[in-house]
Amino acid sequence: MTESQEVFMYDLFETMYGVLYAYAYAKINNHHRAEELSQDAFLLASEKIDEVMRSNSPSGWIMNALKYIIKREHRDMTYAKKYFTPISIDDALCSTTKYDDYEFEIREAFTESEWFLVRTAFIEKIPIGDIAKLLGIEYETCKKRLQKLKKDAKLRFASA
Repeated sequence: MTESQEVFMYDLFETMYGVLYAYAYAKINNHHRAEELSQDAFLLASEKIDEVMRSNSPSGWIMNALKYIIKREHRDMTYAKKYFTPISIDDALCSTTKYDDYEFEIREAFTESEWFLVRTAFIEKIPIGDIAKLLGIEYETCKKRLQKLKKDAKLRFASA
């Protein structure tokens, strides 16, 4: 990153971090996750710095990035909740854009490698064979890990 890009990102951070954090917190009601999602928006902006700098509204660009990140997170949590917790009639009928702390606890209950398997197999619906190749393990090993993970997840979240 050039010096001018660093200055640009610093200025964008100074002016927008508080706004992004407030927006994320209002949507998800979880302090730590709101911080992480706000930082993810800046990470994305730094990866696409040239595009952000050319934008007519860099603050709008980064706000839209955060909205996308939150929307993607919400989708992931909805799928995880669907596969790993019993869904009540009230949950099925309730349409909300807000997260509750429980949904974030689902993701935080998994290790990084477990969440990768959950996300790729159950959310992104990548075939087990492709996941196994990606991880460099045998198909049956991957299948067994997913079965164990699903069984463990049902036990973890049965009382929720």
